[in-house]
Amino acid sequence: MSDRGEREDSHLNESWENLVPVGTREKVLLRRFLDRVASIIAQSIGSLLPTPEWYTATVQVIRLLAPVCRLLIGSTRFRNDPRRGMIESWLISTILQRIDAFEKPFPVPIKTTGTEELFEAWNHPHGVVICSVHLPLWNLILRSLVDLNCPPSAVVAGTKAIWAGMFHPWGSVLRLPALVANKNVYIKARGVLRHGGSVATMMDLGAPLNLNLNLLRLIGTLGARVIFATVELGDGGDVLVQFSSPPDPFCRTEESIRSNIEFFKSKIDYVLHPRGRTPAEVKEPPYARLESK
Repeated sequence: MSDRGEREDSHLNESWENLVPVGTREKVLLRRFLDRVASIIAQSIGSLLPTPEWYTATVQVIRLLAPVCRLLIGSTRFRNDPRRGMIESWLISTILQRIDAFEKPFPVPIKTTGTEELFEAWNHPHGVVICSVHLPLWNLILRSLVDLNCPPSAVVAGTKAIWAGMFHPWGSVLRLPALVANKNVYIKARGVLRHGGSVATMMDLGAPLNLNLNLLRLIGTLGARVIFATVELGDGGDVLVQFSSPPDPFCRTEESIRSNIEFFKSKIDYVLHPRGRTPAEVKEPPYARLESK
């Protein structure tokens, strides 16, 4: 593995840590367990298998491991956390981060919906912002943009996710220009958008449903356009990425901004509760009613 792999180790467990609150003894034990298991799995897959088999092998191994992790969490006070239903996605994210440190391209089966809305927005003269939240597998939203030939002009990310000024979508040979998420990031993002560029960013403030209204206000001020993106693991092991245009993609008023937030929260909530979906919700997700307004 490269030096980048060592740098990513500190970033590796950020997605897993979201499942167990900071400062708990349970988090420390789970992290140590996950670190050890993830290292063994990733090293074995990356060393022994050809790259076309990396993702499939990861999913197969994790689906064997996930019940054990559910039991571990079930013995803690976090056993009722609804995010337990996403353990497979969290673990796959952890393994893919380590495998990606081999710096070899590998295929990922991504099924994308909402591409028409994405393509329509992409050439907006005042720029487009792709907004997501810290869901497991979120990196593969960027991979899907690369595969669709829509690589963002800049990706807003934390310093631990940036290497030599670039952001790396898992399994891709392409590196994306990165903006460090700090107090000056809006100034830099504004410059990209004013030149008709595109920016990919997270808009949650520490939790997936705690969304940043100021980002949408900035989009409205600049006359830019927003596209929301979610990602989840499909039943067959493929990755499902959805791009969607909210009720007011130009964020023109406070009322429409709040409608956009409600719309996105509904989509995020749907992804966060894969095990609690009724057949009616699968057929017609709750956010579909907001789309039709």
